[in-house]
Amino acid sequence: MGSPKMATTVTAEGVQLTEFDQPLDWVFDASDDKHNSYVLATDYENYAAVYMCADGSEKMDRAIQVAYVYVRDPAYELSDSVRADINAKFQAVAPSYNSEDSYYAKRGDDCDYQESQAIVDAYYAEKMMM
Repeated sequence: MGSPKMATTVTAEGVQLTEFDQPLDWVFDASDDKHNSYVLATDYENYAAVYMCADGSEKMDRAIQVAYVYVRDPAYELSDSVRADINAKFQAVAPSYNSEDSYYAKRGDDCDYQESQAIVDAYYAEKMMM
């Protein structure tokens, strides 16, 4: 997955690596202090449950802990069994996680995956011709 400003990949262990190099070179730094996102559950088509945890740094004097679920189609609904599995995986790494406290935002009409993917594809097609 990528965009004109960032690239990301997920290792076999579920670690999400991201780079913001300009220009993007798709070479990811896999050292422990350079990654903080983990894909805990996914079906590779409809959703990905991601956990992010980062200690404070020179750029950020706060720690952050985030649990989120990406969906490709705004109409997609997680089944009760998938939701329970995701909750269990989040609670395994963050015992205080409570899905009842979660915010379930709906994507707006201006968020069109297909249109944005076409822009990303065109960007990389142009880069490949150079």
